[in-house]
Amino acid sequence: MNSKGQAFTIYKILISVIFIFLILMIIISAINYFDNLRLDVSTQRVINAMKEAAKQPNGDVLKVEDVSIRRGSSFTAESLSEISGLEPDCLKFDTFDYPSVSLDTDNYIKVSEALTTTIYIRCDSDPAECAPCTICCLFSLGKEIS
Repeated sequence: MNSKGQAFTIYKILISVIFIFLILMIIISAINYFDNLRLDVSTQRVINAMKEAAKQPNGDVLKVEDVSIRRGSSFTAESLSEISGLEPDCLKFDTFDYPSVSLDTDNYIKVSEALTTTIYIRCDSDPAECAPCTICCLFSLGKEIS
């Protein structure tokens, strides 16, 4: 083989590597896109459930299954009160004993690792349970509300 043929072979290999790299980047981008879409859909489902529960405070438990939560996410009384229209003091939290979830106070849940769980929401207008609020809600991460 002459030197021109050997040089062309190197260029063919280089072009092949570049195409493989581009295809790999497209695949990784698609995986990230669909993962973010899954997380966004889960977030929207929780928001819709919180709004619905606050609109109909009948004491029934709203169950949102297969909710994917990002690592580093948190649920606070302030953030959920903006969604539901209730006062932050009218929202209480509960959680199952996950190693990656901490219930820091009654008004703050911190998720340190990504997880998929079920969220339970119960809103009530019973004066005995809610005083001084007219409507109160219990937001539970992975732990059924009885």
